[in-house]
Amino acid sequence: MSAETSKPKKKIAFFEKYLSLWVALCIVGGIGLSYIAKDAMEYLGTLEIAKVNVPIAILIWMMIYPMMLQIDFSSLKKIWQVNTLREPSYWGQHLAPLWFLYGLT
Repeated sequence: MSAETSKPKKKIAFFEKYLSLWVALCIVGGIGLSYIAKDAMEYLGTLEIAKVNVPIAILIWMMIYPMMLQIDFSSLKKIWQVNTLREPSYWGQHLAPLWFLYGLT
């Protein structure tokens, strides 16, 4: 028996399994939003600093930042079981500032 056959197969998580669907839904949603709120979208397109679109830069930063911190989102399920974490004030007063400051170091 080889080492490869003894390893249990890892199942694909729900989000990863339907990733193409999520991307397609986001594209359709973005196009739909641009038709519904055309004036707001045009205004957001004018917000630039040094030829960099600020809303796009913020969204990319929000996408990359958790990877920089190497957050294991699967472990958040275990943490959520503690009653303290269900209080909104805990997140705002403790975790959010620490998460932000850790990324600056």
